[in-house]
Amino acid sequence: MGIRGSVDLSGKSAADVEREGSTLEPGWYRATVQDIREDDGNLKIEFKLKDGRKCTETLWDPDRSEDEEKGKKSQQRRNLFAIRLGLVPREAKDTAYEFDWLDAIGRECVLKLAFGKPNAEGLRYANIEWAGIFETHDNRVPAELRTTPPAGAAAASTNGHAAPTVSAAAGSQSTAASRPAFNLDDL
Repeated sequence: MGIRGSVDLSGKSAADVEREGSTLEPGWYRATVQDIREDDGNLKIEFKLKDGRKCTETLWDPDRSEDEEKGKKSQQRRNLFAIRLGLVPREAKDTAYEFDWLDAIGRECVLKLAFGKPNAEGLRYANIEWAGIFETHDNRVPAELRTTPPAGAAAASTNGHAAPTVSAAAGSQSTAASRPAFNLDDL
């Protein structure tokens, strides 16, 4: 007597299932923010890649870092993700911005993945580089993945990178200053 089994491919092909289960390789990927959740102060951002696979990144809680320097680095990375996801305007300077991380859901970006440090078993997996999130029109993105900057973005560029636009449908920005300001020039 055999061991019976079944596979539910509702709305998927065998190739779709293969892609979903494949380990990511280092490289550049077009992605959309699929979900953001908070877990004990850490932010978990789930990206859906253009080919259907998913990638999750953790932005660690700077207030729970082992030391002040690691806390600064964690906050700097959160700042960078917020700016590159269009949650903070590129022209912002010397002020604090409050925003809702959930406003990033549905936004497109480009991710650069590289092999991380080996785990306890000596295996290495591709993860988003420390600053490996980019706006789709960023000049650092390979030409085959890059989009044309939004109208008027070239005039508002910073350091040669076009400014993002935020539509009312994607969410609005707030300028309430209840958190300490961070210097955007540090990014």
